[in-house]
Amino acid sequence: GALIGLIPQKSALGDASGREGTLEFWIRTNKPVYEQGEAIYITMTLKNGTDDPLSINRRWRMLQEIDFELFKDPGGFQPFRPSDDKSPFKKEDFILVRPGGEVRKTVDINKLLVTPLTSGIYGIRGSYKNEETGKALGIEGWLGDIVSNRVNFQIKPSRPM
Repeated sequence: GALIGLIPQKSALGDASGREGTLEFWIRTNKPVYEQGEAIYITMTLKNGTDDPLSINRRWRMLQEIDFELFKDPGGFQPFRPSDDKSPFKKEDFILVRPGGEVRKTVDINKLLVTPLTSGIYGIRGSYKNEETGKALGIEGWLGDIVSNRVNFQIKPSRPM
């Protein structure tokens, strides 16, 4: 397992379901259809798919550990705002996850976007990346870059007043 973090694996090792052998990354929405302006909750789950405990960076900072590809058809990709958290890493930023165990976080993607979503059909896929070894903190963190499954959702057109 020590070499796995050195292999560029943006798409090479991840299958369509977000599995790449050591860590799995899954996303899901809280429902398939939303009203205009409604919170759209995405739950991100990192699952340890190995036989050993993994130290996982759980800072979940936008455009650092976490990124989303959010695509509207037609309309293209919707941009996200980067996290402004530049604080140094602490031991608490890592969590030891047992084999088969999970760590998860739920976010309202409307709060992370540059502009609010309008009505239409969207597809979203997430990616999780960790480049922080944790060695300075006495931790051997999981290193790598993995892509999640894809989820589709819809935002209904506004009702006329």
